[in-house]
Amino acid sequence: TIFVPNAGAMAVIDRKVFLPEDQSFVIKQIELKDNKGIIHCHNNNFELNYIINAVGRRFVSGNIGNFWPGDLLLMAPGVPHCWEIDNKENNPQAITIHFQRKVFEETILQIPELEFIKDLLRKARQGLHLRTYDNEKLLALFQGSMKSQSPFKSFIHVLEILKVLSQIKDSETLEVAEFNRNTDLPQNQRLQKVYEYVFFNFQNGLKLNEIASKLGLTEGAFCAFFKKST
Repeated sequence: TIFVPNAGAMAVIDRKVFLPEDQSFVIKQIELKDNKGIIHCHNNNFELNYIINAVGRRFVSGNIGNFWPGDLLLMAPGVPHCWEIDNKENNPQAITIHFQRKVFEETILQIPELEFIKDLLRKARQGLHLRTYDNEKLLALFQGSMKSQSPFKSFIHVLEILKVLSQIKDSETLEVAEFNRNTDLPQNQRLQKVYEYVFFNFQNGLKLNEIASKLGLTEGAFCAFFKKST
């Protein structure tokens, strides 16, 4: 795992996922071969991402690390994230669930029997990475929710998934302490290019002249800009 310290402020695309008014969540299996690797967030939804068979690296709130099949990540609204897929030739796929923020914060968390969800959602504000050795059970629950013809039974499957996640002991929050998601500052677009360059090139070596040229700056001007911005 590589941490991007003193990350300053960056622009993050708000990628909207629209849920029908009569649904509190939407679950789907997605193909990742055409994934564009753009850093984004979802300001109105919680997201649970389960990697089926993809490998690569991910960016989550200033943290860069590798992922493999079985990778589980729960993120609260506004958490910046991005996946870069290394095995696009193998039809990589993932399952994602998007939960309506309003429903979970104003309704679900008020139900005493669902107290176990609170700690999950609290940690999700920093991007919660969970490790489990019972991937078959989880995959069966995901698939059960997708295949169910009953919205109620599909929702029960999702609650069971969250219950399993709440019992996983091996987990960590990913957000780097110094990471700043302030999206109002004017230098954000330039910093976005810096983070994307680091994300896509850290394994091959980072070159100061390359990133400086991407911003139209000399090396000296880039260093001054980056130091001031972060």
